[in-house]
This record gives sequence, structure tokens and C-alpha cells, in this order.
Amino acid sequence: MKKWSIGIMVIMLIFALCIYKIHSSHPIFARSQVDIWDEWEQSHGINVLKTSKNGYNVIWASAQKTSENGDWTHDVYGMTYRNGHTVKKTLVSAHEAQEPSSASQCADGHILVTFEDGNAVGDYGVMQRYAIFDKNLNNVVSYDPYKTIIKNGGHSGHVTSVSNTFVVVCDEGWINKDGILNRGTGKEIYITTMNSVGNNKKTFKIANTSSRYDWPLVAGSKNKAFILWQRIVPNKKYTKLMMATFNLKTRKVSNPKAVSKIKCQYYNYSVSYMPKVKCFILTATDHHGVGHMYLYNTNGKQLCHKSGLGRFSMESSPAVSNNSIVYPTHKKSLTLFKVTHKSIKKIKIKKTSLSWSSRGQAGVFDTNGKVVFYALQKNKLKHIKMKI
Repeated sequence: MKKWSIGIMVIMLIFALCIYKIHSSHPIFARSQVDIWDEWEQSHGINVLKTSKNGYNVIWASAQKTSENGDWTHDVYGMTYRNGHTVKKTLVSAHEAQEPSSASQCADGHILVTFEDGNAVGDYGVMQRYAIFDKNLNNVVSYDPYKTIIKNGGHSGHVTSVSNTFVVVCDEGWINKDGILNRGTGKEIYITTMNSVGNNKKTFKIANTSSRYDWPLVAGSKNKAFILWQRIVPNKKYTKLMMATFNLKTRKVSNPKAVSKIKCQYYNYSVSYMPKVKCFILTATDHHGVGHMYLYNTNGKQLCHKSGLGRFSMESSPAVSNNSIVYPTHKKSLTLFKVTHKSIKKIKIKKTSLSWSSRGQAGVFDTNGKVVFYALQKNKLKHIKMKI
């Protein structure tokens, strides 16, 4: 090969590396921040809860009303699915928005739905509130803006169940900087527990810190809750993932610690519990658009980290069955993983007819081994059922 041609190849290689460096030094978002905000304004938050072999409930928040002043207007809706038959009902409707919704079912079948509530009753403009329903979505503890309160000034809440105890995490406080469209983020995180009928309520602060803690998620095992959240890095378009465990017997929260060194996309992370494996599984998408998965035992020890995966879809709850877990992933796909107590293995990726969004999507396995996923579209709820 002539020397001049080798020189050209070297120059082209250097040029390609420079282009890669330019692009990889900036955050890559699956959707623009304007798209995310617009989608949240339409619908935000969804859960699919299994009630029996042939039944499940879908719970979500959506803006079906027209606002006169530009404020959001989400209400919380529920749909029961029993042997092919569906019934939809309104679960919570009040002034302004009740969103994002988050729901969990405890051992006796009761379901707690929590939401950031813009219904300005009392001394706070925004509060984290809740309501409790039975498995058929009938009221157990009805929404009452004066009584069904998780945290005064609370927002961005999420719920899980540990046996017959509900565990709700939420933010408190607000800093008007960073976050989506630089609109601001939360400041501190609190944990609230109560029994399946809303009694014995207790609240704990997660830590005393000068860091800004935002957007907490939570998953529950038999006696522990695993909390995952983003620590805001001022003036950056990425966050650092943090975690802690909460022991319901001792009422103690472990010291918060970083999940890893990755620079995580805003809001693009999740945590779930896999009962068969007896482990918590985390997902995250970094600011280069690369997916990561982490496996933790119930004591909060990291057992495994799998990197180099495709982008996970924001605001997604996976379908779990035994050692299988299925996630909505980038470009209208579902990805199946097999998990043991020490390993994570990607099995297959399957294209879907549904597109995912930051509004939310969630799924379950049915009795035939198929997965059912519901996705919030623009003021609509759509679903797919497929073999994977």
C-alpha cells in the first residue's frame, strides 16, 4: 500500500474519532425535553397490577378536561380486566392535576394510589396525597384533600407494598433550576408507611444532606424497600443515581450511596423486585444513550452490573415472571432478560406495534406466557398482547 493512501486512512480515522468525541460529550435523549414536558401534560403515570390468573387492573393519570388558565388537569382512572371483560372508572377527580399516579397492591388485595395533587386546599399549593381501593377498584379510603395526605408540600411520589404495608416515597421542597427545561427539581426525600386501610401512618426522612435529591422510585420485597433516586448535578444535563434500603422491622434507612459512576439521563431509571430471584433489579440509561442493569440483594449489596445495552424507555414498569423480566426499550421494542441471583442475560429483542413515550407504559405476564403492555398515548390508553 502506498504511503499517501496510508496517510489518508490515518487522517480519516482521526476525523472519525473527533466526530465521535464531539457527539459523545453531549447528552443524548431519546426524546427532546420539550417532547417530554408536552407528553407529561397529556398523561403521566401508569401501573398494571395482577389480581388473579386471568385478571388485572390498570391505573393511570390523564388530562381529559380542558384547562381555562393553562394549568394541568389530570384525573386518575382505573380499568378492571377480568376474563376478557373491561370496566373503566374514574378513581380520583379534583381541581387541577392529580399526577403522576403510582399504584401498588398489598398482600390483602388493597391498592394504594398516590399522586402529586395540585388541588390547593390548605396551606400548601402542592401536596402528595393518596386513596385506597379494593381489588375491584371500589373505595376503601376515599380521596379527601384534608385527610388523605402523604406529605405537606410533597410531590413526585411513588409507592410499593411490603406484605400488608404500603411504602410511599416522595420529594419535598423545590429548587427552581435544572431538571426538564430547567424548570426545577425536588430537594429532599421522605418515606411514609401505613397499613392496608391507611392507619398507623409514619414518616421518615431519607437523609440529612446538602445534595438535591429528586424523583424517588421504590420497590418492595418481603421485609425491605429499595429506594432509587437521582442526585441533581447543578448546571448539568445528567444526574447521578443514588440508592438506599429501608428495613420495615427496624424502621431504619441505610446510608444513601451511589449506584455507579455513570452519568444518567434525567428520569430514565427504574427499580423492580423479582420474588423468584429474591433480588432487586435496576435499569438506567446513561447520557450517551447506553442502557445499564444492576442486580442487588435485599441487603443493598450490588451483585451484578450489565452494561452496553440499548436505551430503556422512560417511565416504564416491566413485566416479571419467575426469572424472566421484559422491558419496553427504544424504537418500539420489548427486550427479554433472564436473571439469576448473580447474573443478567439478554435473551431477545422483539419489535412491537406500540411506540413508547415518557407518559408511561407498564406490563404483566398472562397465564399463557404472553406479555400484555399498556401504553399512554396522547389522551388515550393502548395495549398489545404478544408472545416473546
